Parts: sequence; C-alpha cells; structure tokens
Amino acid sequence: MIRSIARGFAILNAGYEGIVGLLLMASPVAGGAVYQLTGLSPVSAALSRLVGGLMVASALVLAAFAISPEANPWLAPLLVAGCVINVAADVSACAAGEIHWRQVAGSIAFQTALGVILAAYVIRARSPRARPAEASIR
Repeated sequence: MIRSIARGFAILNAGYEGIVGLLLMASPVAGGAVYQLTGLSPVSAALSRLVGGLMVASALVLAAFAISPEANPWLAPLLVAGCVINVAADVSACAAGEIHWRQVAGSIAFQTALGVILAAYVIRARSPRARPAEASIR
C-alpha cells in the first residue's frame, strides 16, 4: 500500500514540477505567477529559467522512481534528502524575508508530505517483513 501511495505522490509531484519548470523556462513571468512573483528583473527572469530547468530535471528523477521504485533502491532515500533540502530552501527564503510564506506554503506542504511518504516507503522496503522470499534465501 505504501508503495502505491509513494508512487502516486511521486508522479503527482513530477507532473507539477515538470509543468511549472517548463513554464518557468518558457516564460518566467507566467511561471512566476504560480509563486506570486511580479516585476521580475532580467536577472530574476534568468534565475527563474534556471530553476525551471532544475525542476524539470527533478521531475524526471521522480518519474523514474514512480515507474519502478525497485529498479534503483537508492533513489527513494535520495528523493527524501531532496525533499528536506527543498523545504529548507523555502523556509530559509521566508525567514530571510525574501518571499512570503503564502507563496510557498503549498510547496512546503507537498514536499513535506512527499518526504514523509517516501521515508515510510524506505523504512518499509528495508524491513525484513517486506521481503520474506529474500529472508528465506539467507
């Protein structure tokens, strides 16, 4: 069950990050509207495009996990670490007064939920009860 939930959350997040990332790359002003960013300077627009590219790359990694979590067992812990880093980045930007909490509240909530679900998946996948056939081989 946790595997299905983790895969579902990963694919939802991949879809969101992919779409918003592509939008940021194509039109920083339109993509920035998702985060209530207005009046982007040329430097801010360029940074938005770069962040968009990183979001698309993250979407591809999430999609790879969602397609086959067992293919790369190291991917789920890596994604958990990514969720922690994403939330830390959002919190630090808000704490510095650079953006408002309302601008990233959805991102923080979803990244936290995804991280918790992926962590539960990692714990479940590593539990001896999750792999009875492997335990009998030893």
